Amino acid sequence: MKKVKIKERFENAVDAFFENGEPSENSQFVLNTNSSALLYNEPETANVEKTASIIDFVKLVFLFLPGAFFLYKLTLTFVYVTFQRIAIRSDLGGWDYHFLMFFLQDFFLGVFSLLIGCFMTFIGVGSLRETKNLVVPGSIISFSLLLAGLFSFLPTLLRGEVIMYYSIYLFPLALAVAGFVKYWVNKNEEDSNQ
Repeated sequence: MKKVKIKERFENAVDAFFENGEPSENSQFVLNTNSSALLYNEPETANVEKTASIIDFVKLVFLFLPGAFFLYKLTLTFVYVTFQRIAIRSDLGGWDYHFLMFFLQDFFLGVFSLLIGCFMTFIGVGSLRETKNLVVPGSIISFSLLLAGLFSFLPTLLRGEVIMYYSIYLFPLALAVAGFVKYWVNKNEEDSNQ
C-alpha cells in the first residue's frame, strides 16, 4: 500500500510538469545535446598536464637539486681526499696492507655514494625510460673533476679550504652546465627525429 502511494505521488509530480506524461519538444526540460553546457566535459588533458608540471617541479626541487649538489660536493671531496691520502702515504714510504684496505673501503663507499647521487639526479631530470638523461649526472661529475683539476694547482694548505668552503659559489655554474647539456641532448634528439 505504501509503495503504491509513493508511485502515485511520483506520477502526479511528473504529470504536473508534463501534460501527457511525456515531455514535449518545446518543453524547457528537454535537453539539447548539441549545445547544452551541462553535457560538456572538459578535456582531461588540461588536468593531466597540470599534474605533470607539478610532479616535474617536485622532482626538480626534491631530487635533482639535492642530487646534483651531492654529486658536485662529493666528487670534489672524493678527489681531494683520495689524492691527499695517496700523497701522504707516498711521503711515508709506501703502502702497507692495512692502509690499502682502509683506502679501498673508503674508495668503494665513495663510488657507491656517487651512484646514489647519479640516480637521484637522473630521476630528477626525467624518467627511468629516458637513458639520454644520463649525460646530466655525467656532466656534473665532469665539471667537478675539471674544478678539482684546477684546484690542484693551488697551494696545499689553501686547496682544502677552497674545496670545502668556497666551491659552493661555483655550484650554480655546475647547474648551468647540466642544463645546457640537457638542452643540447634534447635538441640533437629532435633534429635526428626530423
